[in-house]
Amino acid sequence: IVADLATNVKNGVRSVVSGSEDLLRYGATGQKVDFARLHALLTAMRTVRGLRFMQIDHANVASVLQLDDVQLREVRRLLTWEARFDFLWLNLGVESANGALVKAHSPGKFGPFDPDNWEAMAEEAGARLARTGFFPVFSLILGLPGETPDDVTRTLRLVERLATKRCVVFPVFHEPVRPGHGEPFRLAAMTPEHLDLYTTCYEINFRN
Repeated sequence: IVADLATNVKNGVRSVVSGSEDLLRYGATGQKVDFARLHALLTAMRTVRGLRFMQIDHANVASVLQLDDVQLREVRRLLTWEARFDFLWLNLGVESANGALVKAHSPGKFGPFDPDNWEAMAEEAGARLARTGFFPVFSLILGLPGETPDDVTRTLRLVERLATKRCVVFPVFHEPVRPGHGEPFRLAAMTPEHLDLYTTCYEINFRN
């Protein structure tokens, strides 16, 4: 990673993006975050002179919750190079308020935590990131196989609570990654509940 950064700098690139599904789990054993190894990586990255800014990408809700505020502030500090930006965003895939539904499609999201507490987990992860200098970006998936109208309404209520802190929320349409894993979600399948959720998300985004 450090060598790749040096190569970018050598070729005139000063702002880079970290492509990772969960940066906070760098060096982890399974789903248990290893802060010491993450800290060592970020410290080594700072030795590459000439870099101005790095935008990180995704992290898991469960990974955020395994770091305390002091650790998250230190990660934020280490990710601040020559230029300090207010909007150092971090994308968290919440997908739905229904933890059981999320687990059915992404069992690895929960780490040591209980899927029954998914809504509270998402809220705490967002609050923790917001107060430690990150800009939380939540993503939802509309039309997950097995989703019910009640799930969509619950997700809307969760989004309204998430929006009490600084954040944006992006709803995306379900697209199966492999055959046999449900149907693509299309506009024709949108219900009034979906539309309420979708418009609420973008009202929040335009406001923030």
